[in-house]
Amino acid sequence: YQERRDAMLEALEEAMPQGVHWTVPQSGFYLWFTVPRGISAQDIAARAAANGVLVARASPFFAQGDPDTGFRLTFTSNQPDRLRLGIKRLAEAVIAAQRDQEQLPPALAGRR
Repeated sequence: YQERRDAMLEALEEAMPQGVHWTVPQSGFYLWFTVPRGISAQDIAARAAANGVLVARASPFFAQGDPDTGFRLTFTSNQPDRLRLGIKRLAEAVIAAQRDQEQLPPALAGRR
């Protein structure tokens, strides 16, 4: 699992834009991934799914609910090459969501 975790972490470092954060797990089978403020995790999840990548939104894992800010990414179920491809596609979804957010009129920005 360490090889898979490391492959995911390397892919995140290479592909993700500024403003995205993630944990570096020392044990376990997943990491927490947080999207930039004002960007909807639900929107990113839909964009990623349209490109063949399924992610688990963080909100179901919080008793009080999560304000739609991220995901729990599991690295145990795929080989390193597939993890790298999945992260690349997830990064494309994040970048597209950021681009669309920047194009919104100021009164609507952050309302997704």
